[in-house]
Amino acid sequence: MDYTRGIALACSLSPLLGGFYLHRLDVAMTRPDLFYLRYMDDVLVLAATRNKLRQGICVVNRLFEELELQKHPDKTQLGLSSGASLSWESVTPSNSLLG
Repeated sequence: MDYTRGIALACSLSPLLGGFYLHRLDVAMTRPDLFYLRYMDDVLVLAATRNKLRQGICVVNRLFEELELQKHPDKTQLGLSSGASLSWESVTPSNSLLG
């Protein structure tokens, strides 16, 4: 497969460029009612209630749209954590410019 955009897999610039590109998402998700974790272009959002999670997902969706990113359908999960009262969403963009 020939790629015409993005950076090479395992490139040492990936974390730096990812940090710059997704900084707005990191800032927007810094909220006391959510647990947000991002590693490169993988995103994890945890919330104590389904309503709080929906609010967080709305922020992620809005910023993904603004950044022209899409959630990868096979890598996006939404559910209730078993054994705990946390709702969660795990997201990996499918058209990331980051590799």
